[in-house]
Amino acid sequence: TEEMLKGRCVIRVRNNIMAGETLETLVPDGSISAITMPQRLVTTDGNQVECANNSQHILIDQVLEPYTILRRVSARILHKI
Repeated sequence: TEEMLKGRCVIRVRNNIMAGETLETLVPDGSISAITMPQRLVTTDGNQVECANNSQHILIDQVLEPYTILRRVSARILHKI
């Protein structure tokens, strides 16, 4: 997450991200939190997808610090965040 487009944060997908999926955010300052993806993912091309794959870029309304990493975690761990 290093750029913004039309006031929305651009996320470069490295593996895949599913619509509605909850992911863990790792911020450069060391803080950890959770974020839930929108029910419809929108690519930077304006396409709506249910699953974004490697090398796609998606837009989200949440503002994330540059170099924030999103990763998938088990539901058990998310309850602790």
